[in-house]
Amino acid sequence: MNAEDHARFGIDLSRDTCNDPWAFSSEMLQRVSRTFALNIRVLPKTRLRQPILLAYLFCRMADTVEDCPTLPAARKETLLALFAAIFSGGATSWREATAAFTASLPESWQTSEDDEEFLCAHCGWCLELYFALDESVRRPIAQCVVEMCDGMARFALRQAQANGEWLSIADEADLDRYCYFVAGVVGNMLSDLFCAQSPFINAARHTKMRERAVSFGLALQLVNIIKDAGEDRSREVCFIPMAWMREAGFAHPRDFFAQSAKQAERLDVMQRMIAKAWRHLHDARDYILLIPAMEPRMRLFCQWPMLMAAETLVAIGDGLRESKASWLELLRDLKARGLEIGPRLAVGDGALHLYAGTSSWLGCHVPFKKTDLLHNMASLPSAIPGRYLLINEQETAGACLTILRDQILFPDDPLATEPAPPDYFARLEAAAETSPAGSNHTLFTP
Repeated sequence: MNAEDHARFGIDLSRDTCNDPWAFSSEMLQRVSRTFALNIRVLPKTRLRQPILLAYLFCRMADTVEDCPTLPAARKETLLALFAAIFSGGATSWREATAAFTASLPESWQTSEDDEEFLCAHCGWCLELYFALDESVRRPIAQCVVEMCDGMARFALRQAQANGEWLSIADEADLDRYCYFVAGVVGNMLSDLFCAQSPFINAARHTKMRERAVSFGLALQLVNIIKDAGEDRSREVCFIPMAWMREAGFAHPRDFFAQSAKQAERLDVMQRMIAKAWRHLHDARDYILLIPAMEPRMRLFCQWPMLMAAETLVAIGDGLRESKASWLELLRDLKARGLEIGPRLAVGDGALHLYAGTSSWLGCHVPFKKTDLLHNMASLPSAIPGRYLLINEQETAGACLTILRDQILFPDDPLATEPAPPDYFARLEAAAETSPAGSNHTLFTP
């Protein structure tokens, strides 16, 4: 954060105070999250949005410590233990525990312009808000943070024990353990918070949600692992199970990511990861359906990232999403065949088609099945596997131009002053060309 930000939130670093901690927390969420800042807005503000916002920031703080490349593993373990102690309710007060944690951070973080480092160094402002919440709300958050810190510390030590070698995952069980500590615990926390804050979730329903909550978290984390595999490779980190790679003939992650690697074998390994992610996404769907229909905001909050994850898997799995990367092979082939001008891709997600004749329709491909009776729209199975076609039709479109000519401008009745000109449509097109895009907000409602 810079001096302008300090003035905006009333931050005084000499006294470590912030005049508007909620505004500060909300702003930090926008800066340190990828997509979470989008879907959290649908939650009821006081009942769920605020506590889940704080919970996310606390998880991000733990992640910042664990990911810091300049901190030795032993120091990471100490810092994560100190951070967990703030929530575990030990002998010291939370303020004393917070002071012990922030005092152990690198001194540069206190004034850092890196948002994640600054957030860690001044976590007390968020903690002040957290400890003002009801104990029934604090308990799930505390359990999540403590478990996450414990798991992250274990993996930080594993990286140190790698002794300059790649940090890798041994097998599928090891992958599940890692995903549990960084994401599965979040699924449990959300279930417990939903139960604490909703009168429509009883003990029986809560138990069923808990059975699928970890899978909900694992689904999203697995998609991130698949999507970020290339970036992790640059850090010499690989979350793809070594056991799977060895079965495919790769002795080391370095061999798996090498340009000379056998593409078919590498694809087989990635398809196993994708299939595993899909299984957890199916569980995540069942988890969302267990959220009562009387809590649509809770459902939407969970459904949003799930659909984004599903779209990512579709794009990675069969390359049907409209993007330069997924179509690169096709475009190169077309160029080799003599096509000089690249085609405009027509079947990508959200690539709209507009038809205007006597009637009209607007359509695009989407990666999900949905019916909207209120707006008379539905997505139907398309010719592309795993994709659906969303179409909205108007029975009268171009026909309205004929009605305008024959019934309004040049009616065939005694009051008409002249017949319609033979070049009526050409004149209409010329007039349309002078209208700006959007027609000055004119709505066409035949």
